Amino acid sequence: MNKSEYTLEDFVLDPEFKKWVLNNDPEAKAYWVEFMGLNKDKIDDIQHARKILINLSRKKYAMNQDELDLQWKKIDERIGQINHPSHSGKVVSLDSWSAIQRHKDESNKKRKKHFWRGIAASFLLVLASTAFFWFQIKNQDFSEVEPKEVFVLHEAPAGVKTTIALPDGSKVFLNSGSSLRYVKNLEGDVRLLTLRGEAFFDVAKDTLRPFVVKTNQLSTTALGTSFNIKAYSDHVISISLLTGSVFVNNDSNSDFQVRLAPGEGVFANTETNDWRKEQFDPEEIIAWMNKTLIFNDTPMSEAILKLENWFGVKIEIQNPIPKSLTVSGKFKDENLKNILEGLSYGSRFSYSIEGKEIKIQF
Repeated sequence: MNKSEYTLEDFVLDPEFKKWVLNNDPEAKAYWVEFMGLNKDKIDDIQHARKILINLSRKKYAMNQDELDLQWKKIDERIGQINHPSHSGKVVSLDSWSAIQRHKDESNKKRKKHFWRGIAASFLLVLASTAFFWFQIKNQDFSEVEPKEVFVLHEAPAGVKTTIALPDGSKVFLNSGSSLRYVKNLEGDVRLLTLRGEAFFDVAKDTLRPFVVKTNQLSTTALGTSFNIKAYSDHVISISLLTGSVFVNNDSNSDFQVRLAPGEGVFANTETNDWRKEQFDPEEIIAWMNKTLIFNDTPMSEAILKLENWFGVKIEIQNPIPKSLTVSGKFKDENLKNILEGLSYGSRFSYSIEGKEIKIQF
């Protein structure tokens, strides 16, 4: 049967569908996700079938004692009819051989009774299970299935910056090569977001629901404020507060806790467990939001990574970078060629540009 013609019952009984719903089988999941994309008219049936299977996997059906006694009584009556058919006459034992034979007959009858009773019990179990299954399909209470959390993911690829309006009224400016993830509609007692990369947060005030941004092991908590977080590396994180107040803590190290005031920032390396509280230049911190690149005695290796991320290019260094080489400069809305030209004078390197491929030689 073509699956595009499936009914609700067909989905529930399909073995591959069960693999996806009950076992979370990757191949089955990929198949049914693709199937829903091609058969949008079946999505409602699929969602209902999923709920039915989930509920069936949670529930166990059992008869109460009165029902069980009644069914066994019916079984015994039926077995009695099988083993004791009606006769018009009587049989009278005339000798000891007849008594022995009667004893054997009674033993055989008992064995037959147990045999038929086992058969009847098996049949009854199958019948009860089938009846319950179809009852579940026709009378399913979908309210018992707890909906899974739905997450929203925003991504800004290399060379692209984006602005995000959050459901609570907060705004996020996402820098190139960054991603932001949170529960749809920011539901819950805490407005929890996970950041990888760099972003500036302008948080809408809500004293009843803290705004928490997780970056690797650090959590930054605010109620209504604006701050910048930079966490491209798995271990190195910098947090800079412009307005309001935030509390920064290390989720895996209770000794690391700090409250920041406007103009204060924190630099942390979770790998070496090194952190420090420091002042910062607001213009430099939010320069990226104004399409401005600032290098201030920046190590050349770090500057190259920043250029790759800013313009979405690949830079190949053809010979070792001179030790301790740093670069400085401020570039407002400039193209890559002009920036490389400006940096090359002080750093004494040559370069070539071929599409998205850049080669630098010292």
